[in-house]
Amino acid sequence: MMKNKLNNQKGETLIMVIIVAVILLIIGGAVLVFTSGNLAATHKQGQERQIYFIAKSTTQTITDSLEKGELGDYLKGMIIADLKAKNTAELVESSWDISPVTIALEGEQLSGYTITDVSIKLDSSAQVDKGGAIGAELAKAFVSIKSLDVTFTVGDSVGNVYSLTVNYRFSGWYERTAGKEIWSNCTWKVVDSKN
Repeated sequence: MMKNKLNNQKGETLIMVIIVAVILLIIGGAVLVFTSGNLAATHKQGQERQIYFIAKSTTQTITDSLEKGELGDYLKGMIIADLKAKNTAELVESSWDISPVTIALEGEQLSGYTITDVSIKLDSSAQVDKGGAIGAELAKAFVSIKSLDVTFTVGDSVGNVYSLTVNYRFSGWYERTAGKEIWSNCTWKVVDSKN
């Protein structure tokens, strides 16, 4: 009788072990499916975060180029050239659109990313200092950019994109003295940034 009882317990134990193994197998499979789904979502989120950081870095580069670089000098020079060309004391409203361009990013960390649909829209005004010369003899003028919209899209090779529009304002004085062009009291301000 004792021997039968031991044999029955061994059979029950084997069945319990099989049931527990099946339950663990089902739970393990569910965890594996859940984890692989989370891993894919995490990878996509990482790619989107990379695109976001590239867009923010591009914005900072544009801001630096406006404040201390070629882009700001080019836009201010464009407004002064327009004021001189129109041979007037006041440029009430001037608007320019710079056509969309595409920039391929280079470098080990940036390969596969592009900046597309880069466009610049600018609304400005300028006024010659009271009593100052106009046209080619322009010596001093106040320049204001009421709205400068820089729009671009960052994309990767997988199809993730992040679009951003940054709005700037500018004010400053242009002066030409002894053949040198000098800008003073210049202020660039980021007004808005939206994606």
